[in-house]
Amino acid sequence: MTRRPRITVSIDQDQYDVLQRLGRARGVSVGKLVRELVEAVEPALGRAASLLEQAARAQAELPRKLRELTNVGADDMEALGEMADLVELLELVRAAGAKEGGPGVNPRPVTRGLGRPDGEGGTAERFLPNGVRW
Repeated sequence: MTRRPRITVSIDQDQYDVLQRLGRARGVSVGKLVRELVEAVEPALGRAASLLEQAARAQAELPRKLRELTNVGADDMEALGEMADLVELLELVRAAGAKEGGPGVNPRPVTRGLGRPDGEGGTAERFLPNGVRW
């Protein structure tokens, strides 16, 4: 017979009395009855132990994960700040164009070498940016 670990457990008298009654009714000792009870609940106890271990690991990792999220958040906030600076710069350019009546307000279309507006003077076909011929 293999040697099994022993434990000492103190229980209330009422609990011990119930274990004795169950043991007598089944014809086994209190020790064997407790061992059978532990064997019966061992799978559930194993699952509970695994879940508690996972929870402990998750709790231990929580500060590191929060730091990571905070760093990502700081990077995002920095990028948003840079975008806000660009928007502000664009608004300044638009405002400067409006004051001077420059290209910021109403740009003139540029045409290059496609002939005269009446269609004479050139054989080049004309296309809109989306590829439609005009």
